[in-house]
Amino acid sequence: MNIYKYELKANARSTILFMIGMLVFLVFYMTFYPSFANDIGNFMDMLKNYPEALQKALGVAFENLTTLLGYYSFILVYIVLIGAVQSANLGLNSVSKEEREKTAEFLLVKPVSRMKILTAKLASILTLVLLTNIVYNISSLLTLMLMVDKPFDLKTFFLLNSTLLIIQLVFIALGFFIGIFIKRMRTIMPVSLALVFGLFAIGAFAVNADDDKLRYLSPFKYYDYNYILANQSFEAVYLIFALILILVLLITSFIIYQKRDIESV
Repeated sequence: MNIYKYELKANARSTILFMIGMLVFLVFYMTFYPSFANDIGNFMDMLKNYPEALQKALGVAFENLTTLLGYYSFILVYIVLIGAVQSANLGLNSVSKEEREKTAEFLLVKPVSRMKILTAKLASILTLVLLTNIVYNISSLLTLMLMVDKPFDLKTFFLLNSTLLIIQLVFIALGFFIGIFIKRMRTIMPVSLALVFGLFAIGAFAVNADDDKLRYLSPFKYYDYNYILANQSFEAVYLIFALILILVLLITSFIIYQKRDIESV
């Protein structure tokens, strides 16, 4: 329990900063929606010049921007990117900081198993990510209700928002897994950014390829905002794959962490 509380406290500041970043981005771009909606005709004429590949890369069809939730899903693309960086950062940091800060020996001589150590770290990260999603869901709902005097479908809204949680869980698992193999990371953020934007770029390529199987290579393509807007559901096969990937990465990480040599100096 002490490890859990310590990890919560250690990551609280960065979690708050990421929350603020998400909400500032949301509010800033939602303020443009009223004027955007009033001049939608001219805007759509301009968007017709954009290549179809760009639309697919962003995961939002420009014709959906004429609706409130379609416009919101366009903003959500970037908010999910922020959330992915947050989660990758948490996952990578949790399994590497003892070696980076040279406190591994102090931690591991305590009367607690490696399994309990890693479980406490994971539990603290999941707590922070769940808190992030709760705050974001409430704040985004209030933002849309206060700033836009239009009704919208709550089921679709929360399905769109749930993509943030899915992505964050995947990147926590990826961060855990990668962090176990990379020793002596001096800084975490560059690795997190490279991981997130590298996989985002792969996703942009995957959706413009002829083979849909390439979507499995990027977590950002395990969901499709256009599909959610049209069907009020996820594509089950990609959602199941995401859950399996999370479990496999976490279980493998725990197994390897139990056996790995951890340097203290």
